[in-house]
Amino acid sequence: AHGEQSISILWIDDCDPRKNPDFCKETSSLKLFDQFYGAITAINAFLSYQIPVAESDLNRYDVVIANFCGSASQEKIIGWLKSYVTSGGSVIAMGDNFCLGVGPINGNWVSSAQVANSFTQNWGISFTEDDDVLLQWADPILVHPLTDSITKIYAYRHAYLSVQNPSQVIAKMGDKPFIGLYDQTGTVVAIPDVGFHWGIDFKQEISTSDNFTFWRNMFTWLSEQSQSKHK
Repeated sequence: AHGEQSISILWIDDCDPRKNPDFCKETSSLKLFDQFYGAITAINAFLSYQIPVAESDLNRYDVVIANFCGSASQEKIIGWLKSYVTSGGSVIAMGDNFCLGVGPINGNWVSSAQVANSFTQNWGISFTEDDDVLLQWADPILVHPLTDSITKIYAYRHAYLSVQNPSQVIAKMGDKPFIGLYDQTGTVVAIPDVGFHWGIDFKQEISTSDNFTFWRNMFTWLSEQSQSKHK
């Protein structure tokens, strides 16, 4: 239970699909996000879309979503995200090799997985350079507060992770890590799929998954972490 304090979530982007007539060019219908926004409403959370202009902008939020397929893929923002985590903040990091041409990082336009790496690798999490469409269901799933009531997680096209100490694997596809967690001074959940928030309108299989219970768990548990850790 979260008490009276509502959870504030930042999605690092300057375009809010709920308010944009083109749905930020991500979809032709807001139905794609029905389950995602439903998960946020279900836990009484508040979601903002904004590009931070200073590191202090991040500190107002319990959870920050860094989908590196978009505006989060700027070196200065990645630096601010690292500081935010080091000071106890919680970040959901998303990247893969389907979303390309983001950055620049060190002067190069790269995949969203490579940008995500530049954020997570200091904590032992790396995003792989290949995407898979053959394995789409996560199994096994570790017992953890994040996976409470979760038996099936679906991803259509995704990369994998390499996970070392001090981070841990939360879910695998086959024998490869699919969801990683850093839980030390701050908290990071790594997801190698930039469309992981897409709903049933994208793939009917998602209706039999626990993806959006997982999103809800992420928001509630990560906000508890940041509220107890954040300096």
